[in-house]
Amino acid sequence: MLVSRFEGSSVGLTVSFACNTGNNGKKDIQNTSVVKNGVGYITVSGKVSNNDLLYNTQIAVAAQGGTVTAANGSVTVS
Repeated sequence: MLVSRFEGSSVGLTVSFACNTGNNGKKDIQNTSVVKNGVGYITVSGKVSNNDLLYNTQIAVAAQGGTVTAANGSVTVS
């Protein structure tokens, strides 16, 4: 588990997640984002090319103030 906290007096943060699985550009990575109950979630899943290891990770973005939106595999607080 990794936890990060970002603070600031102005709002304007976009969170996204990218990974390199060694698949030479093959599109076997699924990256989705959604907002549920005011919390943004990014889900990334796929397969590592050299050992076929399947992985799935989820990132939650919770804001105190501002508006949380999700699109194109990223979450924005504005």
